[in-house]
Amino acid sequence: MYPRLELSTSPDPSNRLRGIFAKEAIAKGEELGMLPWKLVMALPEVEEELGQRQCHLVKKLRDELQSGRCSRYWPYLKMMNSHDVAIPNAWPADALLRLTRGTGNDGTLFDPSDGWRRHSNWFTEHCGSDLSDPLEVRALLLFVARADGHGLTPFYDMFNHRGGNWTSFDTSWTVGDRVLMTASRAVAKGAQLYNWFGDGAPDTFRDYGFVEQTPALWYFFAQDRKHEWTIQDDAGLVQWPNSAFDDSSYFQTFIDAAEALLARIEKAGAKDAGKDDTFAQMADAYHSAFSIAVRLAVADARARLLAAPGQSVEL
Repeated sequence: MYPRLELSTSPDPSNRLRGIFAKEAIAKGEELGMLPWKLVMALPEVEEELGQRQCHLVKKLRDELQSGRCSRYWPYLKMMNSHDVAIPNAWPADALLRLTRGTGNDGTLFDPSDGWRRHSNWFTEHCGSDLSDPLEVRALLLFVARADGHGLTPFYDMFNHRGGNWTSFDTSWTVGDRVLMTASRAVAKGAQLYNWFGDGAPDTFRDYGFVEQTPALWYFFAQDRKHEWTIQDDAGLVQWPNSAFDDSSYFQTFIDAAEALLARIEKAGAKDAGKDDTFAQMADAYHSAFSIAVRLAVADARARLLAAPGQSVEL
């Protein structure tokens, strides 16, 4: 590890999530760390589609986990032992049902693309697993939560996620040689450094089990239409896709669909009152963040309609 970085928790006592922090100020362009390729549990270099190569890697990880201390990757695997992968795909059916509250008969969904069981569905359909081997299921969940485009990379997978100007480094991959991480912006002493896992707050919760911080892209589906927007910052600034401004009915259609969805979520939430296990807390945190994001978007959409010449808004 780069000597001026440390794995720690935030100085903020309300945030006990571990991450990578700067022990000293870091300048843009500074090298953060270099990892020899031999330490990467890489995707196999075979003439197969990416999905099949990922299948092979999950099964390799399963075998390495079984080998334990005898595995050449043991220092990395030992660190993984403490990783409780609590993504929705691993939840029991009743907990997952709580998460999907608000789904309507008209096709209004705030579930992520491909659903909450995307990973186990992929593994059974493309990798031929029946999910009967607990160690193989554990390997699948670790792969989902920690893998990158090249495989499983120690150190690289210890950074937390935050997009926009918060993302802190660039990574160059030289297959067979090394992985090099370089600061993409200046980082102050004591500040956390962030990786970027990809866009989409629903997808982030599905794949990693946490509610994405701003900037966060949110979306839901209503009557075969995908509505999406980004909450840019903690002040609630809303950004819309360019397509929103090409359709004069876009904002009113969004308001109608969003308010119907919010009403359904609130009604379903009242039925779930009183449950307080870990999954319920995670589901409630996701619903709360989703509802706040929708309400901010509805308020912004109303303001845009009221400000538009010749436009009116249905109250």
